[in-house]
Amino acid sequence: MAKEFSGLCMLWLFSQPVLIVTKLRDAKELMDKRGAIFSDRPPLNIVVKKVWPNMLPLKPAGEGFRLLRRVYIDLLGPKTSLAVKKYQEYESRMMLRDLYKTPEAFRAHTERFSTSVIFSAVYGVRISRLDYPIMHELFDIMKTTANFVLPGRVLVDYVPILERLTLDILKGIIDVGSETTSSMMQSILKVLAMNPEAQKKAQEELDQVVGHSRLPTWEDIPKLPYIRALIKELHRFAPLLYIGVPHASTEDITYKGFTVPKTTILLPNAWALSRDHERYQDPDTFAPERFLGDDIDSYTSAKLGDYLKRDHISYGWGRRLCQGIHLAENSLYMQVSRVLWAFDVATIPGEPPLNIHEKDDGFIKKPKPFRVSITPRSDEAVQVLLQSAEEAVTDLPDADSVEMAF
Repeated sequence: MAKEFSGLCMLWLFSQPVLIVTKLRDAKELMDKRGAIFSDRPPLNIVVKKVWPNMLPLKPAGEGFRLLRRVYIDLLGPKTSLAVKKYQEYESRMMLRDLYKTPEAFRAHTERFSTSVIFSAVYGVRISRLDYPIMHELFDIMKTTANFVLPGRVLVDYVPILERLTLDILKGIIDVGSETTSSMMQSILKVLAMNPEAQKKAQEELDQVVGHSRLPTWEDIPKLPYIRALIKELHRFAPLLYIGVPHASTEDITYKGFTVPKTTILLPNAWALSRDHERYQDPDTFAPERFLGDDIDSYTSAKLGDYLKRDHISYGWGRRLCQGIHLAENSLYMQVSRVLWAFDVATIPGEPPLNIHEKDDGFIKKPKPFRVSITPRSDEAVQVLLQSAEEAVTDLPDADSVEMAF
């Protein structure tokens, strides 16, 4: 329906106006250029008030949002991301060792990595084992409650008196970053198995730049253009959100002949935006080559005035741009480059064909459980990754050794 109306679709949920955006041109105009009007969030009572009262992505505009944004910048921003690099370096070594020992448990290993990195940044402790209780609690909460982010999922959004029937207050939840980073890495493993030619090109670049006697490092990033392009294309090709986090307008406007009332919920169709033909040629094809020559990072790219030059939209728009973007990108680089350096990721003969569309039903589109083969590329790679894990050191205590209240 949105195609018939030039990428915009206005509908009503009871008395609530909703504007669906499917074109990058409109998304840029409304959420970036008119960000002062469209930076609010709809009042999703059950989530915001009961489950995630202080989660920045869901916080309504205002003084509380501005204060919380400053806190998030302190915890997850550029300066912190530099300090956390040594922990991402350490945790990636542990993940390579774990993937070698139990490759079939790759989902758990990616979740442990992402959770430990976030805990390192926020609490100053690491998560060393897969069965640590907070890991299960965190991902269970995310799976249960993420469904309520989209408007219309619960009647209490429109009949506030029903709020007394909502869930008990849940305390001590860590930022959504741990779930999104691990889900993205699982998507990456799936896409790599489905695209062996792209994987081969990335490994050839790694062999040429890094060699076989050491792991990729931060200093290698500028010399790995295909790896950088691969990560950008993975964001675009397999977005974690099919529908972006809702925005809301704070005043009446007219746009392209539409009357957009105050409090309109704006839903960015992330899947359609990631396949906008005006920006991406042959968008249903996985092609990292489309980003070769695009040497700027995703944060800088999101700030560009020309929407046709932005790489992807995974980190949101305007004033709602994800504050953990630097931390997330560093985690992905360290994981992707090192996993491809050490392992071949392939489909398993006799298994059903992998399908990129097989995702969980939640708001975050985590891949449904799938199987891939993860095998060392060489005996030398095994020796290097095991030795690097043995030599790795960290100054952070394990969560088991300290008393923590969540």
